[in-house]
Amino acid sequence: ARAAWLIDRLPVQEMALPEPACPDFRSWSQQGKVRSISLVFASGYFANPASFYGHLLLKFNREDESGTEGMLDPSLNYGAILPERENPFFYVVKGLFGGYEAAFSHESFYKYDHLYADEQLRDLWEYELELSPEEVERVVAQSWELLGARFGYLFLNRNCATQMARLLESVVGTPLLEVRPWHIPVTIFHRLASAERNGAPLVRAIRHLPSRQR
Repeated sequence: ARAAWLIDRLPVQEMALPEPACPDFRSWSQQGKVRSISLVFASGYFANPASFYGHLLLKFNREDESGTEGMLDPSLNYGAILPERENPFFYVVKGLFGGYEAAFSHESFYKYDHLYADEQLRDLWEYELELSPEEVERVVAQSWELLGARFGYLFLNRNCATQMARLLESVVGTPLLEVRPWHIPVTIFHRLASAERNGAPLVRAIRHLPSRQR
C-alpha cells in the first residue's frame, strides 16, 4: 500500500522497486479479483447500547460466478477487543473514557450477515462505491496492513465510523467525518449518498439486505 502511494505521488516510476513474495496477501486479496468495494451499514442493536447507533464494515466484491450474491466475499470489520464476560459497568466506563484496544478483523461476508441479520435482527444496507481499479487495489492493500495493528478505542470518536471513514478518505478525496467530538456510523452514509466526484455520484448502487425479522 505504501509503495503504491509513493509511486502515485513521486517520480519513481522508473525505479526498479522490489516485488516481495507475499502468498498470504495474494490469497487474502483474492489474487487481484476484487472488482469493487462496498460500505455496509448495520442498523442499531437495542440489546447492546454500544451498537445503538449502528455499525459499519467494508465488503470486497468479487465477480460472482457461483450465484452466492456476494455472501462469500471477504469483509473487513473493526471493533473493541473485549474480555469474556466483561462487567457491564466497566464496559460502559472503559468504552467512554478509554481502557480497551481495538483492531480490524476479516471474515467472509455471510458470517457477518448471519450475525447481524439473522441473530441480532438488524437490517443491512450495502453502498457500492464508484472507485477506479487502482483505488480498489489501494484500499485492499491498505486494509491488509491495518489487520496487524492495534488502536485505542473510544465509543464516541475512535470507533468503527472513525477508522472506516479514514480508510476510505485516503482514496475518495472527500471528507466523510464531521468536525464534532463524536462520530456516528449513519452520518458516514449520509455523506456518501450526497458525495460526487467529477460530476458523478460516489455511490454506484445501494442494496438492502433485510433482517430475518423483517
